[in-house]
Amino acid sequence: MPVRRARAFDAELVAAQGRKLVKNGGFEIWLLGRWPIFWKVSDPPVIKTTVAHSGSYAVIVGEFTTWSRIYQNVTVTPGASYTFSAWQKYSGYSEYTRIELLWLRADGSMIEPIRGLSVGAGADDPTTYEKSLDIHCFEPYQGSYDYVSFTFRLKAPTEAAKLLIAFVKPGWDILYVDDASLV
Repeated sequence: MPVRRARAFDAELVAAQGRKLVKNGGFEIWLLGRWPIFWKVSDPPVIKTTVAHSGSYAVIVGEFTTWSRIYQNVTVTPGASYTFSAWQKYSGYSEYTRIELLWLRADGSMIEPIRGLSVGAGADDPTTYEKSLDIHCFEPYQGSYDYVSFTFRLKAPTEAAKLLIAFVKPGWDILYVDDASLV
């Protein structure tokens, strides 16, 4: 009987997530209450929180004094255009947080990185990027106690197979992330 319930849960979960490119971008579904499903973590921990932009939960990336990164690989169509958006809340002492949007080939190698794109709170960048981005989210974001949005337009390079989406907390304080999407 437990196996049958697990299969039913899996089928419902897959059906619900199948309409979205970023799986569990609202961080609503957690494995054992400790890990947001479909996401991988570098240098844990990540923490489930009810301080969400929308829905019931969001993720806290890292602990107060740690560097941490949470990421997901999303399958893309070469040459297709996408809009990435996410909400973050950070009252940190570090100068910035980072969002990584890295185009990957089928073999997992990265395609043409751009380093040091810098944006402020509520960034809605009208530029369409065809290269990998390492985005530094600076002031006035720093010290904000509210969620702020970040939106970027992307075009998958012809050799792209996946987009790695990562949220990085480089230093002190707490980074909340919620409502990550790619459409």
